Amino acid sequence: MVPIGLFVCIEYLSVLNIGAAKLLCTGSGVTLLWRSGASVAFFETTRCILLFLCTTGTPVTGIVMNKEDIVRSLREMADLLEITDANRFEYTAIRSGADAIENWTGDLSEAAAEGTLTGIPSVGKGIAATVTDLVLNGRSDQLDEVRGRVPEELPLLLRFRGLGPKRVRALWQELDIESPSDLETAIREERVQTLKGFGAKTVEKMLASIEYFRNNPPTEKAAPELAAVPVAISSSGRIFAGTSGYSYPQWKGSFYPEESKTGELLSHYSNRLNTVEINNTFYRFPSEKVVEQWMTRTPEDFQFAFKVHRRVTHQMKLSAATRKRIHEFVERCSVLGSRLGCILFQLPPDFERDDQRLDNLLSSLPSGPRFAVEFRHQSWFTDEVANRLTEHNVACFAGDSESDPPLKIATADFIYARLRKPHYSSDELDKWNSWFDQMRSDKRDVLVYLKHDETGDAPRAIVDRWT
Repeated sequence: MVPIGLFVCIEYLSVLNIGAAKLLCTGSGVTLLWRSGASVAFFETTRCILLFLCTTGTPVTGIVMNKEDIVRSLREMADLLEITDANRFEYTAIRSGADAIENWTGDLSEAAAEGTLTGIPSVGKGIAATVTDLVLNGRSDQLDEVRGRVPEELPLLLRFRGLGPKRVRALWQELDIESPSDLETAIREERVQTLKGFGAKTVEKMLASIEYFRNNPPTEKAAPELAAVPVAISSSGRIFAGTSGYSYPQWKGSFYPEESKTGELLSHYSNRLNTVEINNTFYRFPSEKVVEQWMTRTPEDFQFAFKVHRRVTHQMKLSAATRKRIHEFVERCSVLGSRLGCILFQLPPDFERDDQRLDNLLSSLPSGPRFAVEFRHQSWFTDEVANRLTEHNVACFAGDSESDPPLKIATADFIYARLRKPHYSSDELDKWNSWFDQMRSDKRDVLVYLKHDETGDAPRAIVDRWT
């Protein structure tokens, strides 16, 4: 909270929009809700109004608005409740509420002021009360109370690779581990390895996270560091070929065995193809449980590619504020370790070239994973943009569609190709394969994804040509 005047007693009567901020006029004062990204210059334009209110005895407070922080706080609250073995319904409801708020496109400050947060699906009265406190005060008594139930440093373990709430609870309750230093000691003494579910790979991930945080201690001013340490991949001229998605029941009988169950499709897919592009992450990232299932159902050399959430590319459009969002997304993906093949930023068709926003993106990318950008406006296809991508080893997508001619461009030590036509002739695939071979001769890996179809022709074409 940034105090501007006296303490305000909240009793809403009206809401006044003034550019990048809101004035909530109350019976006994005014609260300024300062939206994330509001500039100092804007403050100067409202300073006279605020000074006038203060000189008349009207209490005024200023509160930073940040929707991402609110969603993150709700998820923290849910994780802490799960660690303390609270009612399952309670923490799952809070997670659902956080997801709903994250994907909601309305004005959060206005909804909090007007008491209409419960109109958002999955947001009940309890969650609405917590969100209202976070919006207006920057803190919540409910969240503070939950934080007080666990040792101060215990939540840091949630940022370690391989550690979710259940495992953190086991470490705390069974081994009295309350901090990263406690965890390191317990690993060295081989006490952690005696717990069920803490195998050699999990311990290895935890030690890597401990070392990462030792060398990169988080600070209040710095952007959040990655808890899951991304695995860097070196190119060697390999080809990874798959489709966009795999969970297509209509492929049963043509590509999958006729009797395949839904939970078996990925295993069948990964037995024949070595990569898949996951597009659902554009809308919502899967749960930790689903990601763990992906790992158990695919071989170690299998590669996943993920499309970045639409909030980064379509709603926030690579603004400076997307840095945290990008780090969060990469952190979730990095749980897959060496199976993380690439992260794709697909820009909307009407997103014209903007060098500042491109720099926002490139400067926000952590080291380790591969990144690709799919531009869909012609203004981006210039030598200057290509050179900027090359400097950061970020791939400009290659590909074609029914309406677009083939685009073959190399800006990184790997190729990311999206072939979007419903069907390809043998000659068309031969032409693409010739270019892929040329790129592979330069030791570039190739990741190529065909658009899925209803008949299963796409995955069969890949098997015939690239496996």
